[in-house]
Amino acid sequence: MATAEQLNQAIGLIQSNQHADAEALLTPLLNQSAADADVWQLIALARKGQLDLPRNALELATAIMAARADYEEAVDCL
Repeated sequence: MATAEQLNQAIGLIQSNQHADAEALLTPLLNQSAADADVWQLIALARKGQLDLPRNALELATAIMAARADYEEAVDCL
């Protein structure tokens, strides 16, 4: 079971946008106690925080336009 100190450290990392560090801290805790809802919730937040959706959308639209310059809908993604 995760200690309050470990959970608070993970929360601090997530709040300071250090999502990968939070996930690295939480993963061993998850392996030790797979039924710990607090760890599951925090690891989900850490993983969600690592998503850079605007950058991913831009990369997708750029790749589509590079492959098919006549595909006008790709411009709408920008």
